[in-house]
Amino acid sequence: SSGINAEYGDSLRVYDGVTEKSPYLANLCGRMTSSQLTVSSSGPTMLLKFSSDAVISRPGFSATIDMTQESICGGRFSTSTSRSRELRWKTREELQCMWSITGQPDRNILLNFIRFKMLGGRVGYRGANCPLDESIEIYNTVEKKLLARYCRNSPPPKLFLAECSQVTIVARAMVALPNIDVLLLHSSTRMKST
Repeated sequence: SSGINAEYGDSLRVYDGVTEKSPYLANLCGRMTSSQLTVSSSGPTMLLKFSSDAVISRPGFSATIDMTQESICGGRFSTSTSRSRELRWKTREELQCMWSITGQPDRNILLNFIRFKMLGGRVGYRGANCPLDESIEIYNTVEKKLLARYCRNSPPPKLFLAECSQVTIVARAMVALPNIDVLLLHSSTRMKST
């Protein structure tokens, strides 16, 4: 099968960290060349999990790992004040973007989605379902827990409050098209006393 999401056959799942609870980056299958895809991690670790079925025997996978390339998209940010900061992702520039945002321990991260334009959605993904490789995911960085996944079929609310002080945002697309454009602001807000 040639495609990105395969239910059967060989696949390579890529995570941004050392466990499968780390933020999910990609599920690769089919025939792809290095010019078709680059997957970047936010730090020095990445988990590659290769799975194969017993139906069809294929040669596996080959990958080139570059430990020096810096991403032009994403980065690590701090919300030491309540001042908003702009984050932008366009697939013309990079197919994957990852931001790590850390606030003060007594503050929550607030995301304000100013613009959210994604692809038209692939066949088979209707309603609230989002394909993993054409979406934006928000994780609680400390707990390595997925808080939300958004795509064209399931867009984010204008304001998203992550009830934690550290989040990781992963944005990914499989093709570079000019109609993918995401702009959001991040800031922090005081946690409610209980």
